[in-house]
Amino acid sequence: MSEATEAASHGASREPALKGWKKLVVLGPAIIVGALQFGPGNTVSAATAGAEQGFGVIWLIAASSLLMLAYTDMGVRIGMASRSTSVATIKEMFGRTTGLALGAAVFVIACLFMTGSLVGASLGLVSLFGLNIKVWAVVCAVLMIVVMLARDAYGAVEKLMIAAMALMVAVFAITAVMVKPDWLEVAGGFVPASIPGDSVAVFALLGTNLSIYAAFYATYTIREKGTKARDYRSSTLVDTIPGVILPGVITILIIIAGAAVLDGRTLESADDIAEALAPTVGGAAPYIFAIGIFAAGFSSVVGNFAAGGTVFADGLGRANSLNANLVKILGLAVLAIGVLAILIFGGAPVQLILVANALTLFAFPLIGISMLYLANDRSRMGDLRNKWWQNLIGGVALLMILYSAIQLAIELIS
Repeated sequence: MSEATEAASHGASREPALKGWKKLVVLGPAIIVGALQFGPGNTVSAATAGAEQGFGVIWLIAASSLLMLAYTDMGVRIGMASRSTSVATIKEMFGRTTGLALGAAVFVIACLFMTGSLVGASLGLVSLFGLNIKVWAVVCAVLMIVVMLARDAYGAVEKLMIAAMALMVAVFAITAVMVKPDWLEVAGGFVPASIPGDSVAVFALLGTNLSIYAAFYATYTIREKGTKARDYRSSTLVDTIPGVILPGVITILIIIAGAAVLDGRTLESADDIAEALAPTVGGAAPYIFAIGIFAAGFSSVVGNFAAGGTVFADGLGRANSLNANLVKILGLAVLAIGVLAILIFGGAPVQLILVANALTLFAFPLIGISMLYLANDRSRMGDLRNKWWQNLIGGVALLMILYSAIQLAIELIS
């Protein structure tokens, strides 16, 4: 066994785990996963699914959150144990073509999510200032580049985005309680049922909440963070569990608010969705939602820029760090493709968000299978390798994604 693998396997016994406030040093990688999960696509698809399907899709979010937790945990363990990046390891095992295909799949997913993120951010600005969504998409892209170049400004901007999203989420949560839904019906929504095959919003919701793409990127963020195997338990409690479960809880609250207030309505604009907040904040609803959806979109733009550029550059065998020029160039390509998609298809923005997020399901299986394989490699993972029940959960997630992808294909063709 190599020295690196021994460290992964037995590090917990060689050095004491973090205690008390020091556990905070492991905070980060799964929170980034949560940010990639909870973008404007999640908010829009949750409100739309609630309006279309009622409380009956809540079980899907509860189940997909647990499955997402399993894959994020897998990604964290892979990142802790691997001597090299996930794509580099896949290339060692199966050749350069497979590694390149995996990097390209992540790049395509990043482009799809980038499109949804830019649409969300632009919808918020349209509601606030008017003009055309295509104009604001270009403005958001330029603003993203400026913020990334001005490193000192990014921290302040990030805090503002988090505060704005928190306000929107808080109002959704309060609304979900204030509208006094039938809580027996809400509880019934947790009972598993069939996945609706006629709703793109439901597939978009699954694409964002069970985002294996985000879990895969955790293998990179955990390496960047430098979290060691000895800190696995602390990382799980402080970072992984809240980073994945919190977006799921928020999504369920949005579904409840959407189902109770928007039942049966067709949602075509940000103002339509904002009506879900009216019972709580009245006339301020459009402004709170606009600011929140802009913040969620802009934050996700940054995450998809980083994920798409980093993993594809790794697939090309050129770089795997955000500081590398090729990563930045590929990140800019992700951004440009997102803007181009809006310029071409931006006439129905809500539908564009839903379709873009739903289409990610087609690329998830390759990533999920790669993660399962890496997590079961005894020579690399040591004691951090998957247990039988973790493989079972991972397999269930893949089956759900494959079934949904087939159903989505049928829906889009018809």
